[in-house]
Amino acid sequence: MLSGLAWGIFAHGMALFNKYSYHDDVPWFNGVGETYGLGRWFLGFAGKYAPRIFGSRNYSTPVYCGFLTLAAIAVMVYIFSVKLRIERPSILVALTGVMICFPAVTNIFGYVFTAPYYYIGALLGVIGAYIYYTRKNIATFILCTFLMALSVGLYQSNIAINLMTLLLFMMSEVYESDMNAKEYVTLGAKNAVICALFMAQYFAFNALFLRMENVQMYDYKGVGSFGKTSMSGYLYRIFTAYKRFIKPADFINYNGVSANMFPWGIKYYHMILVAVTIILMILLARTLASRAKIIQLAILTAVSPLFAYFIYVMVAEEDAHGGMGFGEAFMFFLAAFVLQRVFDGRDGSKDKKFDVRVIFAKAGVVLVFAIAFMSARFANVCYLKAEVMQAEAINYYNTLIARIQMTEGYTEDTPVAFIEGRKKDDSAFVGAKLFDPIYLPPYQGNSIINDFAWEETMHLWCAFEPKSASASDLADQEAIKAMPVYPAAGSVKMIDGTVVVKFAE
Repeated sequence: MLSGLAWGIFAHGMALFNKYSYHDDVPWFNGVGETYGLGRWFLGFAGKYAPRIFGSRNYSTPVYCGFLTLAAIAVMVYIFSVKLRIERPSILVALTGVMICFPAVTNIFGYVFTAPYYYIGALLGVIGAYIYYTRKNIATFILCTFLMALSVGLYQSNIAINLMTLLLFMMSEVYESDMNAKEYVTLGAKNAVICALFMAQYFAFNALFLRMENVQMYDYKGVGSFGKTSMSGYLYRIFTAYKRFIKPADFINYNGVSANMFPWGIKYYHMILVAVTIILMILLARTLASRAKIIQLAILTAVSPLFAYFIYVMVAEEDAHGGMGFGEAFMFFLAAFVLQRVFDGRDGSKDKKFDVRVIFAKAGVVLVFAIAFMSARFANVCYLKAEVMQAEAINYYNTLIARIQMTEGYTEDTPVAFIEGRKKDDSAFVGAKLFDPIYLPPYQGNSIINDFAWEETMHLWCAFEPKSASASDLADQEAIKAMPVYPAAGSVKMIDGTVVVKFAE
């Protein structure tokens, strides 16, 4: 927990102790985000009853929500360290760092109002698997499927986390025991049944809540049809999952964002870590007496990238974004498991002798540390950009408000019509000049003055919410056509009792 706190402040301190509120954070300042319409039925349930527990409405509080999020991640690391017997302090600190600093976490701190719900949801699935693998019986089996259904009901990308958790726990048991083929297949089949049941429960509860709330599913980011495509589509999506594991890319979708969790130079460190881990697996395999165990572990290892990058199977690549990528971080648990086994030696004792495997393992630990540090730096740059964009927007809005209020004849009851409000000229802003390209939402883009929630942001930060009017309803359309574009003189004008602001033709 202390390591998680230290890494959390190092990477996310700017977001914890400041307030960045634009984009989704503004309309959901007192909420938990879109719920039933996006299939997040348990998020809707939690968001509805949390205010009753606390006796007040929900709030987008960076410190409170942020530390709950960090705590959930730290507990996940602890559970995995116990189950996978990861005991070496350097590995634990590096592993905690990379999980806390992962860009998916940086993404969620831009949506801090819902952050603890998403990551507590991820924790629920991990707890469910841990309970089942600690005591395999019908009761723990059912409890595991239910907790995983709740996890997916909070955020569907937790499916990848559930899959990876079951796979890693199974890998640990395979390594620690001598399973015959029947036992191996049986355990794998039980994991598959758990997956089928938690998804069945998710869909059943989702249908129930949609009916209770009289809501239809949206089709945002493919949520309304996730997992649905043709056979060739599935094959391509599976190929994409492996491709993005081997070679992360700054893929940009139609919103100008990416699901790449290894931006900038981080991807090269990740590629090297993958190569080092594979080498260590091969060297460890040579120490295993059982060929059956080698095959069993090889199968699980081969499947792991598909599970970790399962978001690319759930939705098309253009619909994936950074908030969906936390499942990819669970590949670091596999790397940590391999590193720990090298340091332990075949019989579990500490091997002090010179061993090329130990050299590679130490290099692996250094690489995990490096990825954690570089991810923390990336997070700080994202928050710095958020700070600049928000300050620029507030200054822009204040100037705009002054221009509106100084218009001759303006009163508090005067309606205001904004023409092309999302096509404002932001070429003078510094988002594209001082910063390297950032494709992680909500920090992408040049500025936030053309964000969908720009008017709500202006109201929140500048206390200005005029009566809204439509320029198309005004009689003097010729006067509007003759107006120049803001901020030129005459771009803010009183026409037919309405202040018209023209941002673009």
